[in-house]
Amino acid sequence: MIASSILPGFRFRLADLLRRPEDEALLDDPVYADFVLPGWQRDRARAEAERRRAEAAARRAEAMAARLRELGIEPDDIRD
Repeated sequence: MIASSILPGFRFRLADLLRRPEDEALLDDPVYADFVLPGWQRDRARAEAERRRAEAAARRAEAMAARLRELGIEPDDIRD
């Protein structure tokens, strides 16, 4: 491992200089994750948050549809 004395946290594996891993692989590597492609990391975090929000919304919608069915109302029959 080679670490910078000037840039805190900047370090790399000598073997990676030869192997040249894909950028996306570096995002998940604990050696590089703190400083590699911060824009990608933010985009990935935003996409994950959106995925979780969409899943939660889908669960709420399904719960509401189930409740309507319990009341004898078919959700597909409801119009705007």
